[in-house]
Amino acid sequence: MAQAAGQGANIHDFEPGIEYQALPPGARITFNLQDADLPDLVRAIGNITGRRFIIPGKVRSIKTTIYSPTKVTPGEAYQAFLSVLQVNGMTVIPSGRYLKIEESTGIATQAVPTYTAGESAPGDDRYVTRIIRLANIATDEAATVLGHFKSRDGDITPHAATNALIITDTAANIRRMVQILGDIDVPSVGEQIWVEPVHHALASELATRLTEILSGGA
Repeated sequence: MAQAAGQGANIHDFEPGIEYQALPPGARITFNLQDADLPDLVRAIGNITGRRFIIPGKVRSIKTTIYSPTKVTPGEAYQAFLSVLQVNGMTVIPSGRYLKIEESTGIATQAVPTYTAGESAPGDDRYVTRIIRLANIATDEAATVLGHFKSRDGDITPHAATNALIITDTAANIRRMVQILGDIDVPSVGEQIWVEPVHHALASELATRLTEILSGGA
């Protein structure tokens, strides 16, 4: 059960229509669940965080166990909740004042939050969409590379017209892919051509000599 010192947070106390007061952000609680199903897990995390959830009837049933040897903050409990959803193929999608729990299959077509360059994006296990503009490499090339690192339900769409990638995945996995892009989206280091003025020899003679050197001549 999730229990805070001096405050009840027993999931079996939940009743429809009752408002629960979220625990203060700095509070620390014992957050342990044994073989909890999805409604019990959602009720527990709702009591702790004050967030409102919708569980559609089509969502699969799950059983989960959470154990922490030390007390955690409400924020840490919520991160654990998101991780449980993610490993079970689910995520949360904002729906007005509620968070709707949905299957993550086909998540790219859902109304997940979208972040562009310069915007602060989360780094947890919720699904988001991130638009990333490339500076040096082609979108198809980048999409091929990142395709090896996306999650099972993630999606990478190249947009050649703006040389951008539209990535839908867990925020944590997108952060990892952005780090990979930082190392591969760099200027080319292949062959280059430049002009060098000649000051102390005839250009024709120097060209002949360079040709002999490059061809292996004496």
